[in-house]
Amino acid sequence: MAADGGNKQLPSPPLPPSGAPADLGTNYAAAECGARVLSAAEHVTNSGNLLTPHRDSYLLAPCELGSWVVVQACDEINVRTLELGSLEMFSSLPRAFELYASDSYPEPSWVLIARFEAAPKRAVQVFNLPPSAPEMWTKYYKLVMTSHYGSEYYCPISILRLYGPSVLQDFKDGLVNPADDDLP
Repeated sequence: MAADGGNKQLPSPPLPPSGAPADLGTNYAAAECGARVLSAAEHVTNSGNLLTPHRDSYLLAPCELGSWVVVQACDEINVRTLELGSLEMFSSLPRAFELYASDSYPEPSWVLIARFEAAPKRAVQVFNLPPSAPEMWTKYYKLVMTSHYGSEYYCPISILRLYGPSVLQDFKDGLVNPADDDLP
């Protein structure tokens, strides 16, 4: 019997590869599942770092120049939640930003999905889309930074994660749990 009375501490379960809490599901903006950055504002550097789990890597952009990035998710999804994090010290922080979606690329027709305001803290923040947000099943998302906190020159973004049901998952859920009003 162990000296602590026989009680053993079991290790915590590992986080999913994206580093996301398990209850949010799959991060469809993870490089490891095939997501990629398709384009970014000319002054943005290291844009692909948004999609990696490495917290010490980040997208870097001057705050005053109006930054944006286009991400191709690894599957067609209907984004319902996103995570955005800026973890870099000695820099300004994103404040207001917008998420757009398009069903085509490279000839996009961007539709505003939602506007958000982040808190002034160095952490990964969770943003749920409002119920009024349009439902769009697509792979193409554009993140546009519109304002920032602080007076430093750079506004790095360390993490972008996109969550929501995939087309296939939504189809499967519809087969297993059909809506009551669809029944004869």
